[in-house]
Amino acid sequence: MSYATKLYQKNSTNHAQAIDLVIDIYDEAVNALEEALQAINDNRIQDRFMATEKARKYLIGLSSSLNKNNEETQTLSKTLENYYVVINDLLTRINVYNKPETCLAAIQSLKEMAECWREVKSTAQEEVSPQI
Repeated sequence: MSYATKLYQKNSTNHAQAIDLVIDIYDEAVNALEEALQAINDNRIQDRFMATEKARKYLIGLSSSLNKNNEETQTLSKTLENYYVVINDLLTRINVYNKPETCLAAIQSLKEMAECWREVKSTAQEEVSPQI
């Protein structure tokens, strides 16, 4: 049984709510970057900056909530922290170069990460639910 499943069993309701919150935050970051992409296409520099900063705040929130002190979660926390650094770099590049391709790469990556969390939730629920 995976660590995620064990954790889910231990804190079923709280864990499901936490995963849902994480997924929602990723989705909101994607929405912000879609706003940034539209601003790039419309040459609205200030709106692009504001949208990327909104996405950055979501990532800061996710990064600051990582459990870096728990021995069982340190590896995952470090991996996610590195991921957030990469996405943060993309956000900076979006503002420096104003390229839609960079924004699209960040959007795609965040969508994929949100989907990974949806799969974790689904897998954990399947492993915990009684088989009928």
